[in-house]
Amino acid sequence: MNKFSVSNSAAAGCVHAGVDLIAPHFDAFIVDVWGVVCDGVSAFPAAVDALRHLRAIGPVALLSNTARRSHALARHLTGLGIDVDCYDVLLTAGEACHLALKSGRWRAEGQTGDGGVLYIGPDRDRIILAQSGVQECRSLKEATAIVCTGMLETLNSVEAHNRLLVEWLKRDLPFICANPDRIVRIGAKTVPCAGALAERYQYLGGRVLQFGKPEPAIYHACINKLQQLRPSLTRARILAIGDGLETDIAGANRQGLNSVLVKTGIHGLQETEGLVERKYAGSPPVPDYVATALDW
Repeated sequence: MNKFSVSNSAAAGCVHAGVDLIAPHFDAFIVDVWGVVCDGVSAFPAAVDALRHLRAIGPVALLSNTARRSHALARHLTGLGIDVDCYDVLLTAGEACHLALKSGRWRAEGQTGDGGVLYIGPDRDRIILAQSGVQECRSLKEATAIVCTGMLETLNSVEAHNRLLVEWLKRDLPFICANPDRIVRIGAKTVPCAGALAERYQYLGGRVLQFGKPEPAIYHACINKLQQLRPSLTRARILAIGDGLETDIAGANRQGLNSVLVKTGIHGLQETEGLVERKYAGSPPVPDYVATALDW
């Protein structure tokens, strides 16, 4: 039997068209954004409707690996027609990274001083450094770390960054990744993300610090906010919904959350089993449910 088949899950026995039969068994929801609610260019109307149905059951948290700050994502979603009445909580990897920069938690143990960072990514996401107290360096020689929100706009593949990765490695610079996603769908395009560079840097032997899913800290923050809205809420009553096995489902598995894998995102473009078995040969992430879309 296919180990990634939902029929292999204890909680479900078929691929669902939507989440209408699953959601009533839970009290709160953690929902991914890109690939689930929108493609970055347009909202999925059925998903927006489903969010409102979910909110009628319990609080909804949108949890995204985007490197954008939370307020910037909220503004972007509003422009797509995903208004604040669709969710109760919104958290992003970019916000978590910004807060870590601001608090100094990004520094290696024993590291002191005001050394700055070299920023790598689109200009629009440079705001992650604003009001963080961290100085942006203009040259590699001055940098004590790399802060990455995405690919350089002049280099559109991991391979094109190899020379830079080797230079950073020679200086033993920690790589601070503000978006652990490896790829994302934006409209009809598949775009590599900061997570792909982080994966390559770590493979070469570099030190990587990632924020966002599947790391536990962002789940702890998200669950804490949901429990503030519903104090009696337990993890057993939270349902996580996402399109990424390596991020959404792996993160939910590690936190003991039930999960739904929707097939509207990145795994519609690649062979799921081959990808995951190569990275998780011992214990691959497995969803409790599979749905064709976030639909009601």
